[in-house]
Amino acid sequence: MRERALLVFAKRMARGHVKTRLERTLGKDGALAAYRQLVEAVSGWRGYGEWEAIWCLTGPGEWDWEGTQWEQVEGDLGERMEAAVDAAFSAGASRVVVVGTDVPDLNAATVERMFERLAEGADVVTVPVRDGGYGAVGLRARPRGWFQGRAWSHGRVHEEAVVRSAEWGMRFCALPCLFDVDEPEDWAEWTARR
Repeated sequence: MRERALLVFAKRMARGHVKTRLERTLGKDGALAAYRQLVEAVSGWRGYGEWEAIWCLTGPGEWDWEGTQWEQVEGDLGERMEAAVDAAFSAGASRVVVVGTDVPDLNAATVERMFERLAEGADVVTVPVRDGGYGAVGLRARPRGWFQGRAWSHGRVHEEAVVRSAEWGMRFCALPCLFDVDEPEDWAEWTARR
């Protein structure tokens, strides 16, 4: 394992199992096609940095992209991120960034800035998204429970990350907020500006 690990959290391609909130306007096939485009966006840049990129996969279905693949453990998102980040540190990484596939404006330059902030002394670095969550998070030490015991998929996820970091005495850095795709309106907005 290289010093810097990029963990890309993704679901395998399966109709009816990905981007389900988009199904009400796009249908199951359309939601699957939209998800494929989002994964392609990440796939286009994930290998263009001084890091080891690893797909962290879950769910049924197919996977068409090359690269190292880890299976996500069972559990909620926090438990799955905790386990993957811990595994990367156990394998020799000294800084780890986790990204999702629903932030199409995320790119290699932003991830590089995250690794730089970690090298400069931040314990936690995030890329907040406008719905109140974050689309990427980086750590420079084992999480030791930082991801666990929290609710996910609500409008205060990022705020709770800031508070938890402060409570734990961790130096926190947030990069500029980006756009994420969760709802049909988000998809329409992103496709209109591409």
